Amino acid sequence: MYEKSFIKRLSNLGFNKIFLSYDFIIAVISFFLIGIHTKWSIDYDLGQTILSIFLQISAIIFSLIIAGLAIIISFTDNTFILFWRKIGEFDNLMTIFQYNLYLPLIILLASFVLEFFYYSSLGMIVLISVFIYMIFSLMQLVQFVIRYGMQKADLIEILQSKKE
Repeated sequence: MYEKSFIKRLSNLGFNKIFLSYDFIIAVISFFLIGIHTKWSIDYDLGQTILSIFLQISAIIFSLIIAGLAIIISFTDNTFILFWRKIGEFDNLMTIFQYNLYLPLIILLASFVLEFFYYSSLGMIVLISVFIYMIFSLMQLVQFVIRYGMQKADLIEILQSKKE
């Protein structure tokens, strides 16, 4: 039986995998580097340009992640899903995709707020850091999908050897 709660699945995956991962650490470092470099102030006009770019890129990334998830699920056979469920990786796959879907949504929402309701230099610095985190997190997602493909190849090899 699957766990419906995203938070529960995320805790099963391990919060340490998020907060101690290199992508999160890079985002924290980038926050301080950008803050120091800009003297904690990003001009409104520059901020508007960045926000416009973030809105477009985040919407595209959200669409790509949804498409990637749809492709993986549609091309996965039942045997492999059961195999991954048995070793506990299928829930991790869904959780990681869901987590990575939330990141561009957070950026979209924060970009709308900063662009149309309340502009803040500190908010921009945080948003830039979250954007950097999203990019590096996507790299982690790609690594996870590659591992998924390699394990599928392993399963096919095991099933082929059983037939022989």
